[in-house]
Amino acid sequence: MHPEIMTIKQIAKYLQVDIRTIYRLAQKGEIPCFKIGYTWRFKKEKIDKWIEEKDVMNNDKQINPQMGLFNGEKLYNGKEKN
Repeated sequence: MHPEIMTIKQIAKYLQVDIRTIYRLAQKGEIPCFKIGYTWRFKKEKIDKWIEEKDVMNNDKQINPQMGLFNGEKLYNGKEKN
């Protein structure tokens, strides 16, 4: 069982990513977190909700190779054109 409030190390382990990734996401405000003094903290409930939102967003991005489209964007050799 994971605690309700998690540290950088705990959240990195929970999400199976490097600690540096969590620091980067936190500093950019791309992951729900807050600071106590100089240390980052994460509410597990908010992280789980953030994961669900990311999952929904990723499910919306689907490739249709027959139409050569990725979310309505033309593909070039299977990749999005810039």
